Formats: sequence, C-alpha cells, structure tokens
Amino acid sequence: MTIADRVEELVTGYLPAMVVFAAVELRVYEALAVPRTFGELAMELGATEDGVARLCRALAALGMLAVECDRARA
Repeated sequence: MTIADRVEELVTGYLPAMVVFAAVELRVYEALAVPRTFGELAMELGATEDGVARLCRALAALGMLAVECDRARA
C-alpha cells in the first residue's frame, strides 16, 4: 500500500459509517419490509427520490441491501 492509498483510506474511512447512519436515521430498513421503487421509498421516508436512490446505491455498494432496476430490497 502506498502512502497515497493510506491517506485516501484515512480521509474517506468514515463514509461507510455515515451511509449506514443515514439509513438508520431515515428508517430505510423498516420502510423496506417490502421491496419498493426509489420513488415509493422516497415518499415513505419524506425524502427526495434522487437522495434515496443515491443512499440505496451506496448501501448496495456496501452489501447492506439489494438494488435492481431502481427497486430496493433489504
């Protein structure tokens, strides 16, 4: 691992925790008791569809939920 790699790891290391924190605060997993589209989930959470899509994709990248064709499921 290079010094640049280590610095990047240190600088961005908090991001996964913040993604999970946002999901918990918004109660994403409770809202995903059934699979929903990003639009449906946004309405349920009182958030924007774009923001919900970004959050769901970030959670999917962390292996925390599944996203298929703009539909999320826990």
